[in-house]
Amino acid sequence: MRLYGTLLDQATLVPAFSLSQVKQQFRKVPVLAFRIPTDPLNEIPRAVLVSLGFLDNVLSNESDQAKLDYLRGRQYIILNFVSKDGQWIPDFYPISAESYAGAAYSEISFAQLQAGNPTLHREVIASGMFESAAQVELIAIQKAEVTEMVSTASLGYQNENALHVIGGLKNPDDIQTKPAGAAGYISLNSRGGVFLINSEDNGNPAGYLPARV
Repeated sequence: MRLYGTLLDQATLVPAFSLSQVKQQFRKVPVLAFRIPTDPLNEIPRAVLVSLGFLDNVLSNESDQAKLDYLRGRQYIILNFVSKDGQWIPDFYPISAESYAGAAYSEISFAQLQAGNPTLHREVIASGMFESAAQVELIAIQKAEVTEMVSTASLGYQNENALHVIGGLKNPDDIQTKPAGAAGYISLNSRGGVFLINSEDNGNPAGYLPARV
């Protein structure tokens, strides 16, 4: 595969992140969650089942049965929307009870959700997407954790140019890409490396708000 743009490795980015004097703090946007019901096929709204794994292309072309198989061993579904190419894209994904507990979510009010993530509130709560799902209890949640990030532009990599970051994910050979014309951010992962976070149309890293908000 031929890559166009700047190719960066962990040996370059980790020291750059550590030495940066312009770190910014972000929090995850508030999201919605619900416990996966006993009969997911009949009790999860069709709009949610269709969109499972859509953003990451994990399940976008899979059958309903494949999606149900994917839910096995997981107890919660997280709901969010992210802005991409001028459109709001559903980011719906299942997680295990252990991951849910480990994320240290705090339950918040729907009014706080509306203030911090108005698109999600509009698309799910105000639309009545779950009105017919009597067995599903939606809750609004947010992580308290603050994440430090550094914009790729502040490191000298202009937004006009594409960037490709090697490693940073589970597979050291994985490559993350920031498209040309978009802002990008890097943050530390749990293994001491850095990973890339692309921006939404508002310029914030996808799925995050400035910590002061």
